[in-house]
Amino acid sequence: MQPPEIFHVGTAASPVLLIDEISGQVDAVRDMAAALAPFPPARGNAYPGMRRHITDSDGAAAAYARRTLGAAVGAINAAFGFDGFDLLDASFSIVTAAPANLAGDIPSRAATTCAASADPVPMR
Repeated sequence: MQPPEIFHVGTAASPVLLIDEISGQVDAVRDMAAALAPFPPARGNAYPGMRRHITDSDGAAAAYARRTLGAAVGAINAAFGFDGFDLLDASFSIVTAAPANLAGDIPSRAATTCAASADPVPMR
């Protein structure tokens, strides 16, 4: 795993945390995502593409989401000044919008969310 990096994007300088190589299992993660295809278009949010939400019934993908977030919790807390947060939603996503259509600000979020459970899982 590479050291975490934080970037600020858009005119609002929205923070984006990059944790490269967090799983160390790129092929396995790709295979998990492929097994959940097809990905429906994202609706009801600003995501510019397709998104497949992960649920508890997705077995290995749900475990991967929890494990990955557990590995990232320290970096997330440090980067955003949190002392913990709840696991609410996780997904595999594909950006499909043309680059010219991606201009603009990323909406700020009050909390980082990533989950595979209908019930929030505290992350500290």
